Amino acid sequence: MELEIMAVTGDEYRSTIEAANTYLVPMLRVNGIRFLQVARGGQATHNGYDVLADSVSPSELVPRGAWHLGEEMEQALTVPQIVSGRRLCSYRAKGEVLDSAIADEITAGRVASDFRHVIAFAAEEKWRAKRDSSYTTNARHPWYPLIEKRRDRTWCAGYLKRVLKGFVYPRSCCVICCFQAPRAGRSALAARWHAEPEAGVYALHVERRALSINRRMRLFGSLSAAEFVRSRGIDAVIELADAQLAEATTWTVVETRRVYRPASIKDPTTGKSQRGRDGRTVKDPTRKGDTWRSIRPHVVTDTREDGLAALTQLAHVHDTLVWTEADQVPRVDVRVLPNRPREWPITTHEYALMPGVIDAKEHAGFDREWRAARSREVVRGGGATPLPLAM
Repeated sequence: MELEIMAVTGDEYRSTIEAANTYLVPMLRVNGIRFLQVARGGQATHNGYDVLADSVSPSELVPRGAWHLGEEMEQALTVPQIVSGRRLCSYRAKGEVLDSAIADEITAGRVASDFRHVIAFAAEEKWRAKRDSSYTTNARHPWYPLIEKRRDRTWCAGYLKRVLKGFVYPRSCCVICCFQAPRAGRSALAARWHAEPEAGVYALHVERRALSINRRMRLFGSLSAAEFVRSRGIDAVIELADAQLAEATTWTVVETRRVYRPASIKDPTTGKSQRGRDGRTVKDPTRKGDTWRSIRPHVVTDTREDGLAALTQLAHVHDTLVWTEADQVPRVDVRVLPNRPREWPITTHEYALMPGVIDAKEHAGFDREWRAARSREVVRGGGATPLPLAM
């Protein structure tokens, strides 16, 4: 028995959903192929997954379950990215869900344990096929027919256009996907956001929250979504985003502090961190180690104007200015990371204005670490006695 199984992130493009309902779902229905639609059940692993639909006569693609990827990005104040060589967002929203659903199908006897798993990676995506094994846990026999037949993305697009009588099937990805703006694909993305401005607006929203605590958290790596829409003149997105900000009734001045700690000295034999006589980890102040972070809402206001006023007051207190980069996020830099630091620990401190609310988050023991690091920074400036470096 053939089984088509799909895990949705909940943030796919409207055009992708419409195309699936027009072409894919009817094809599955006509051929009596079982279509199992699943989605992550919640943020935590124990929430499992939800079955959105399960039928041999499907009527539509269900675009979202109780949880969606953007929810995780908004709460974590981040954007999708590669972590340790893996597309962590894709793995959490789809990989884990598919693994769990397939495992349950095997346990229930509806799928053989040695099933053949057909995956449509294109011929130029051999690296994805190679990495595929790291995303799954079930015993299976993967098959990559497009790679086997040497069919690349261009061939596939042409084939679909031909059999669908001129219809150009839209590329499937989330509206907040960090891989949708390569240089060669930016014109296509601009056209898509012109056609679906609500997608671009949501991408800007998720990015703005992330940028409020980390100015390097641009959606497209070196290029922010805010820069992209302005450079491409996507007025519909700009106008809708501005209107959304104008209607926001809650604004937060968020305070972000970081301690860039010195690296631990490793034992060359065991590879473990060395410890001194007092039992503490021995540190090398010339090498950067891990980073501890504290995020706190400094003040919450009803309007953007009141938030900017609070930010201006903070700038006055710290003898600096409110400034806005191309990412359109107003911020106050109290202390920034030096270009070429020669000694660690180093602290950074900033405030930024963002729509909505956030929860306070910080590493356990952060305040103690912050005080010790600030003390050592003062010493490096001369004239003070350091506190113990408790790492």
